[in-house]
Amino acid sequence: MRIISLCLLVHSIMLGFTKLYCQTPSFATDIAPIFYNKCVSCHYNGGIAPFALTDYTTSYTHRYNIQHAVQTGRMPPWPPDTTYSRMVGERILTATERQKIIDWVNAGAPSGNLALQPPPPTFTTPYQLPGTPDLVVKIPPITSSATTTDQYVCVSVPSGLTQDRMIKAYEIVPGNPSIVHHAIVTGDTTNSFPPGMYDNCFTTAQDVGIGGYAPGQGPTIFPSVYPAKLGILLPANTNIVFQLHFPAGSIGQVDSTQIRFFFYPINEPDVRQIYIIPLLQNWSLNIPPNTIQTYTNTCPSTGLFTNCQLPINISVFGAFPHSHLICTRLRNFAVNPFNPNDTIPLIRINRWDFHWQGFYTFKKLIKVPAGYKWYSYHTYDNTAANPNNPNNPPQTVLAGENTTDEMLFDSFMLLMYQSGDENINIDSLMTVSIKKFYSQNKEKSKIVIYPNPFSEWFYLKVQNSDEKILYVRITDISGKIIFEKTDDYPFIFLPNMEKGLYFAEVITSEGIYSVKIIKN
Repeated sequence: MRIISLCLLVHSIMLGFTKLYCQTPSFATDIAPIFYNKCVSCHYNGGIAPFALTDYTTSYTHRYNIQHAVQTGRMPPWPPDTTYSRMVGERILTATERQKIIDWVNAGAPSGNLALQPPPPTFTTPYQLPGTPDLVVKIPPITSSATTTDQYVCVSVPSGLTQDRMIKAYEIVPGNPSIVHHAIVTGDTTNSFPPGMYDNCFTTAQDVGIGGYAPGQGPTIFPSVYPAKLGILLPANTNIVFQLHFPAGSIGQVDSTQIRFFFYPINEPDVRQIYIIPLLQNWSLNIPPNTIQTYTNTCPSTGLFTNCQLPINISVFGAFPHSHLICTRLRNFAVNPFNPNDTIPLIRINRWDFHWQGFYTFKKLIKVPAGYKWYSYHTYDNTAANPNNPNNPPQTVLAGENTTDEMLFDSFMLLMYQSGDENINIDSLMTVSIKKFYSQNKEKSKIVIYPNPFSEWFYLKVQNSDEKILYVRITDISGKIIFEKTDDYPFIFLPNMEKGLYFAEVITSEGIYSVKIIKN
């Protein structure tokens, strides 16, 4: 028997017949929570997305676009293949969430009772990390000149640091998020890139990798508890270099992006240094028109990374693969040279999209033993069938820094391996570290539950919209556990709970709370 989506098939044996009860999803109680949790980090007024998903009217207007994007997997954008490797903070819809959106549109996109709609996230401040940062580096206002082509602009700003510091957390905040397609921030310790503005800074020697911003990407908080207290060393007198990408058509708009640093205390013990290194590169790309070519990384014959092998054990914390417009897929992995079947998967993107790039953190540290060969494979479709091909008719594409050139330039966040690294669950440690970070940098928030008393369901949220709920446990007055969940989904549906007094224990990224709730 085929089960119809979102319908409850109830067999009534006593009456000898089958009843079909079908619940149509509504925006207020079914769709809005999904949008608020998975979409509005980009889809809000003033965000990078072309329309907001914070209200019913706009969501209804764009319902068919939403349905198509969800059905085809274009939205929410999460390029890495989750069957190849798992990352922290995967921005993906569950099968149930995806089907709810499809069914909602097919049913005419009903609003439902908008009085029950949860309050949408607000973006009254551009900052997500609480507290006062230890250092803020901000570029002077610059005006985009991108007319029919994209523009890259690079700005070097002195940090003013008088002593070395270890970065514990940072966030890159675009001054104008509607035009900052992405930003890459690095450090220049040799003053080879003096303070000022440049047309291009890609090949200039910047020897400290820091991180990047892309639409929908949140701040970075490194694990800061045993057994993985991690950070990036920012030496004194470092210039902070911003590479900004403004999209075509943004001419005349002004941006002033900044980065907010939070440091470990001076002389904090046992902080392990993260190195961000563009390990896999190929600057010999030559892709003829009307061909589909696959390239791998070249292997330098000198330096530490000789023959694409490292002489020491490495722990991989994260990955940042990079290509341009005609790339269609890529894969990074490492192989035991004496046993080709011994392959370590790193990251695979089956549908590369130049417009959705990011730094990805692995859920667990990945050990790559000394002597293993590191590989990158990028496939480039330089045919007229590729809708992202900037040339019509197709032209020869070479390696280069311009958007219409191509790149094979894959970076990694690496640590010197320590025994047991491969058993460290970064995902859980980051949860603990985020909780610790928030508790140290902001006042505690209050938990809001409504309606309370409730009959079948209630909505649970934190007073501050940027705080995440990590765990909820509901117990009766004897301490018996009635319900548990470990996601940030705000609605809790408990139609069969007996009437009475209960307690909700809520663990957030900031602290632990206990709230009384009543079932009537």
